[in-house]
Amino acid sequence: MNKNRMSFVRRMLNDQSGQVLIWVAMAMTAMLAMAGLCIDVGHAYSVRNQLQDSANMAALAGAEALPNASTATVKTNANTYSSSSGDKNVYVNLGTVSTSVVPTCLSTLKALGLSCFGSAGSNSVKVTQSVSVPTFFLKVVGVPTMQVSATATAARAKPIPYNVAIIVDTTLSMNDQDSDCGNTQLACAMNGVEILLNSLTPSVDQVSLFTFPNVTSTTVSKDYTCSSSSGRGQHQSQSATAGVYTVPSKGATSYTPGTNPTYQIVGFSNDYRTSDAATSLNPNSDLVLAAGQLASDGTTTSVSGCLAPPSNAGNYGTYLAGVIYAAQAALTAEHTVYPVQNVIVLLSDGNSNASNVYSSGYGSGRLTMFDSGVTATGTYPSYVGDCGQEVSAANYAVSQGTAVYTIAYGAQTVGQWIAGNINGSNCPTDQDGFFTTYGLGSNVSTSPNISPCQALKNMASPPDSTGTQYFYSDYNQSGSNSQCYSSNSESPTSLSGIFAAIGSGMSGVRLIPNSAP
Repeated sequence: MNKNRMSFVRRMLNDQSGQVLIWVAMAMTAMLAMAGLCIDVGHAYSVRNQLQDSANMAALAGAEALPNASTATVKTNANTYSSSSGDKNVYVNLGTVSTSVVPTCLSTLKALGLSCFGSAGSNSVKVTQSVSVPTFFLKVVGVPTMQVSATATAARAKPIPYNVAIIVDTTLSMNDQDSDCGNTQLACAMNGVEILLNSLTPSVDQVSLFTFPNVTSTTVSKDYTCSSSSGRGQHQSQSATAGVYTVPSKGATSYTPGTNPTYQIVGFSNDYRTSDAATSLNPNSDLVLAAGQLASDGTTTSVSGCLAPPSNAGNYGTYLAGVIYAAQAALTAEHTVYPVQNVIVLLSDGNSNASNVYSSGYGSGRLTMFDSGVTATGTYPSYVGDCGQEVSAANYAVSQGTAVYTIAYGAQTVGQWIAGNINGSNCPTDQDGFFTTYGLGSNVSTSPNISPCQALKNMASPPDSTGTQYFYSDYNQSGSNSQCYSSNSESPTSLSGIFAAIGSGMSGVRLIPNSAP
C-alpha cells in the first residue's frame, strides 16, 4: 500500500498536463487588460484632440473681439465656437463639455505694444475645455471615467504696418438719429472711428481722415479745432463749410488740396495715442479732436468730436468717386515715404445722388456742385452714373494694391428712380428711368440699375487667402429698413462691432503658449 501511494504521488508530481492552459489564461487576461488600456487611452487622446481643436477656435474667436470689447462679449464670442452644448463645435457622443473663458492681460504682450484696453482690460484670451470620458475596459478595474481637458491661449498678433485712409460720410443726413446706436448717425460713426484708432498701433500705423462732401480749405480746421465759442460737440455751428465737389485725377500720385475744397480733414499722422501701450486716445491729436474720445469702457464716447456735417451739405448730395480717388492719391504719396500696406476704410449708405439739382429744373447741363471737366458719359468724372463711378473708383484703388473695407450704413438693396424725387431714389443716376426722364438717351452708367448695397459690396476688396472680410453692413439703424446683409452670417452688425472687427482683422490673432506670463 505504501508503495502504491508513493507511486501515485510521484506520478502527480511528474504529470505536467493542463499547465499550459493556466498560463494561456493568465497571458490572455494581461493582453486584454493592455488592449483595453490602449483603447481607453486612445479614445481619451482622440477626445483631447477634438477638444484642443475647438479650444483653439474658441480662443481665436474671443481674441478677435479684443481690445475694445467687454468681458461679456469676449466670452460670448469664444463660447460660440466651443464644444459645449449648443455651440458651433459640438462633437457627437462627446458628452457634456465644460468651457472656461478667461480674458487675461499678459505683461509679455504689453511689452510688444498690445495694450490691455476696454472694459475687458485684456490682450489675450485663455480657453479651457474639459469633459468626463466613459471607459470601455478600465471600468472593470474600477475606473469608469477619465477626465480629459485642453487649453488654448490666443492674442492679437504683432502689429502690422499700415497707411490707413478713413473715409466718413458727413452729408446732412448723418445728423439723423440712429436709435439702435442711441445717437446721431455721425456720432455713431465717429465712435466707430475711435474704436478703430484704439485697435491700431501708432508706432507702425499712419492714419488720415477724409470726408465727403469736401469742405473749403479755409474752414476745414474747424473740424478738428472746434473753433467755436460754444465749445466742443456743437457740430452744426462750428462745422466747416461745404465746397463744390472737386474731381481729383484718377491716376494722381499725390493729393494736395491747396486753395481748393478738400476731402482730407487730417493728414497722415500717428499721434492718436501717445504710445503703443497707451490705453486711451491722445486728446491733443487732430485725429482724436475730430473723432472724439472713448469712455473708459472703450465702447462709448465720453467726449464728442468736432467733425460734423456741413450745414449746407444737403445741397450737394452724395458723390463718392472723388473722395476715393483723393484718398488713393494721398495713400500713393504716403507709400513713397512709408512703403507699407495701404488701406481704405469707407463708411456710407452707398447711395450716390449728387445730381439732385436735376429735380430743380437745371436740365442736363454741367451741375453747379461740380468743378470743371465733368461730363455726361457715365465715366469719371461724370454727373450721371454716380454709383457706377464709386465702384470703379474703389476697384481702381484695389488695383493699386490698396485693401478696401466698406461699411454699408443703412444701404438699400433696390436700385430705384422716383421721378421728381431724386433724394428719395436709390442710386438714381444709374437707373434707366433717370435717363428716360431727362432725355439723356441710353443708360451709360458703368453699373446700370445697381443698388446702393450692391455698390458697396462691389467696392470692397474680395476675400483673400486668409478669409479676411472686407464688406460689412449695419442694417439695424432706425428709419432705414435696410436689408443689406453680409454674406458672412457671423459678421457684426453694429458700427462699434464692425470697426472693432476691422481693427482686429488688420492686426490678426494668433495662438500663443499657454504659459506666457
